This record gives sequence, C-alpha cells and structure tokens, in this order.
Amino acid sequence: MNAGQLMSPVLAAVGTVLVVAGVLADRGRYKAWLVLKSFLFPGWPGLASLYLGIAFLAIAGAGFVMEHAPPLVFLLFALVLFASMVLGIVGMFWLPSLMLPAWVKETRRRLAAGEDRLSRALRPGGALHGRLGVDAPGDDDAGAGTGRPGPGGTP
Repeated sequence: MNAGQLMSPVLAAVGTVLVVAGVLADRGRYKAWLVLKSFLFPGWPGLASLYLGIAFLAIAGAGFVMEHAPPLVFLLFALVLFASMVLGIVGMFWLPSLMLPAWVKETRRRLAAGEDRLSRALRPGGALHGRLGVDAPGDDDAGAGTGRPGPGGTP
C-alpha cells in the first residue's frame, strides 16, 4: 500500500469525525469545543468542523469522482469541496450570524440581558457578588461587609 492509497481512508476517517462533531456542535449537544474559542481561534471552530469534515470527505472521494463521474458532476463536486474548505477555514476565525445556530444566538441574547447563570450569581444577593474582587457598578456601599476597602479607603 503506497502513501496515496493510505491517505484516502485516513482523510475519510478524519472527515467523518469532523462531520459528526460539527453536527453535534450545531445541534448544541457538543460544547467542549468552546474551549478552543479564544485568541487562537476567535471564530467558531466547533461549527467550522462540519465544513472542514465535508471538505476532507470530498478530498478522500475526489479520485473516485474524477475517474467515474461526468465532467459536470465533477465540477459541482469541486465547487462543494472548495466552498466547504473556504467556509471551514474562515469559520475558524469568523462566521456570519446567519450561519450561527439558534442555541448560540439564544446564549448571546441571554448573556447580553444578564440572564445567564454567571450573571445572576454576580448580581447583588447572588452567590458570587463581591467575591471576585469587583463590586457591581452602582453599589453605594462598595466594599461594605466584605473586609475590603471601599472607594473611600475604609472597609
């Protein structure tokens, strides 16, 4: 078995894993990829994995399609491959809001409205209020009861 024959099954396997992870991320069932959403990949790497997986599967099957399909079908196949590769690479850094799933849009809305669990815990009376070293804006008695100095320098 030469390197060319070995690459096709490897690309197909990696592509399958990426497509499954991308579908699960799109449905909101797999969210561990959010750890990657940082300075390294500021976009949506979990969602982009769907498009990269489609591209990898297309690359794995390109030899077969090139040999057996009519030229028009191969052209359409090549367009899908190119589009999915571009969407996958760009998606690692940015995706338009039109392509974001509903659960991401809902999470963004809840964060902006302060309805998420962390925001509720940071509010006055919440479990984390005043514990992170930052008092909520508008607290007149900032630092009172926490043992830390308030704006006037007295605890």
